[in-house]
Amino acid sequence: MSLSRYRATDLTILLIVMCAIEAISLFVLKRVGSQFVLSVIVPVTLIVYIRWNAFGLIHALIGGVLEAAVITYYNGDMTVFTLVRSATIYGAGYACTAAATLTFIKGKDAVAGKWWSTALYALIAFVAMCIGRAVTATVFGEDFLGILLEYLLREALNLIFTILVLLIARRQNGFFADQKEYFYSARK
Repeated sequence: MSLSRYRATDLTILLIVMCAIEAISLFVLKRVGSQFVLSVIVPVTLIVYIRWNAFGLIHALIGGVLEAAVITYYNGDMTVFTLVRSATIYGAGYACTAAATLTFIKGKDAVAGKWWSTALYALIAFVAMCIGRAVTATVFGEDFLGILLEYLLREALNLIFTILVLLIARRQNGFFADQKEYFYSARK
């Protein structure tokens, strides 16, 4: 199998898993009437950044559109403007998680090597995501500080969830690693 085929397969599987779990969790949210759901978009996106660098943006943007569509449907406001507004806000926010890749300066192994580096990676992604959402929401008339605080508070439990998922993922041999390096080392 070639590297490009391996990458395409890996990215597709992670995208399908992300979308399926997200759809199921949002369906459960609707059934039980909860206002909160644990989202897998950020942990999966952060794993994809580790595995395939900028290809994680694909998962971030698709996750933003998926979440926007479901939230728009859930709130019963299926206008085109509301869907575009939500998709823009959530897509931009998830795309801003790419800021966490700045932690790769010392190498991806440094992010995966220590538990606190992994937690910092997640924290940077969440802060960047919330700032990205807030900046984008201001374009649609929201108050920056008010909406930023709302996003930070609303996403706090998802931050903890993401850190736990990443800490578990980093313990799996080869899963939380640069897949190009892993691919070539496995062929030796």
